[in-house]
Amino acid sequence: MTGAYPASELVDYGFAHNTPADCPKVKVGLVASREGGVPCLCQPWLGRTADRATVTKNMEALRALLNRQGWDTQQVLVVGDSANLNSELALAYADHHLKYLAGLPLLENAHRALVLAPTERDLSRQPLTDEHGPTGYGGWEDEGLG
Repeated sequence: MTGAYPASELVDYGFAHNTPADCPKVKVGLVASREGGVPCLCQPWLGRTADRATVTKNMEALRALLNRQGWDTQQVLVVGDSANLNSELALAYADHHLKYLAGLPLLENAHRALVLAPTERDLSRQPLTDEHGPTGYGGWEDEGLG
């Protein structure tokens, strides 16, 4: 953002990967559909809001939208980066009956153990093939969800 925004409740200094910390900003939370990337929900956030602080509120808003449309939240896959997952957020996804795919930052010993636990043999049992590739793994294609 450039200029002065003395009356703004959203413009503030904070961290963002693509802007210097000494620049004012507004963060925007956006939920988009898989097909066409159509925005479904949009929420402005104070410029200094940490990414993880937005996840639970976005999750609640998404679940409310899905419920209003009569859609089953258990058929939704939320995809995000490592800012969208920690121990507390994993439990929140489960509480909201949402599946998620996000990088797990190895900040806790339990997280490190989860990542290191599978053996080469375990991984070979889950091959990425044409039948079970990136878009069909887990049977989602067969259920019409992929």
